[in-house]
Amino acid sequence: MTDPRAPENLSALLDGELDPDEVEAVERALREDPALRAELHALQEAMEFTREHGPVEPPAGFAERLNARIDAELAPPSLWERLRDALRQLPWEGLALAAAGALVLFFVQSAPKQTPATTGGDDAGVDAVAQGRPELGVEGAPALAPAAAPSPPPTALAQGPEAGPAVATPDAVAQARPRSNPSLRLPDPAPSDAASESGQDGLASAELSAAAPADPTRGSLGAGGQKGLDAAMSYRLRASDKRVLSQLSELARLNGGQLIDASTGEAMDLRAFDSATQAQVVMRVRADRVTAATTALRRLGELDYLARRDDLLYGSGAVDVAIDVQLSEGSTR
Repeated sequence: MTDPRAPENLSALLDGELDPDEVEAVERALREDPALRAELHALQEAMEFTREHGPVEPPAGFAERLNARIDAELAPPSLWERLRDALRQLPWEGLALAAAGALVLFFVQSAPKQTPATTGGDDAGVDAVAQGRPELGVEGAPALAPAAAPSPPPTALAQGPEAGPAVATPDAVAQARPRSNPSLRLPDPAPSDAASESGQDGLASAELSAAAPADPTRGSLGAGGQKGLDAAMSYRLRASDKRVLSQLSELARLNGGQLIDASTGEAMDLRAFDSATQAQVVMRVRADRVTAATTALRRLGELDYLARRDDLLYGSGAVDVAIDVQLSEGSTR
């Protein structure tokens, strides 16, 4: 369960005001709560912005507008606002259902009712058709012409006129029904065509897989360095003391890790600043000590935040923090 005091201790954590037990509790809460990690990230960005741009003066008239808004919120609601709040509390769903039911009932009652006088003609027409006398249908309606006699089947033509009128039998009716023409069926695809289409689909899938770009962030340090080392966070550190590499090495050791040369991937040679003024290093620390280590970096010089990768930051094992170290002019030993 996340410590409820963890959000209140984020600022104190960044300022280095917490004791080791409180730091461990906040870091445990950060590993368990993604929302708390996002809040810490936003707080770090706000601190960086304030450090870069300094305090900002409020616009003219800001205090007057703020006081007027506070007075308006504290003023009692007007009559219209009270009426609006009262209307919001009404059960509008029940009122809408009642109105819909009343509307349906009104249309049912206002619809014209059928009487025997209005339906007698239709019934007579139905009876006449049922008796085989369609000419006695609905009064005023024209009598239907008899349907054309169906053409006799070939067997009847072969018998000649003496055979008499043809009688419709179930077999004749079945013969008169349209039948499906087997010549109209579409041919099945040939095996070679199916194999060709399957091969084309496989070739297209292979080309799409080959054209898919790889993740550009994997295998890079963000701030620069040896490919193959994945940095969870990247910083630029401007220091005036040449012993900053020794200080970084000691800081990594205290947090359960070591200092690595980003160009070689091996342990950092602390004599690198004898003649150079810039170095790219990786401070590898324990995952549960990342926040404490990055907070301590601010005491070594001017620190600029560059980038981060959340998928590498809060895991298990070791975490790499890329640092671009630059010595300022007039540096001392």
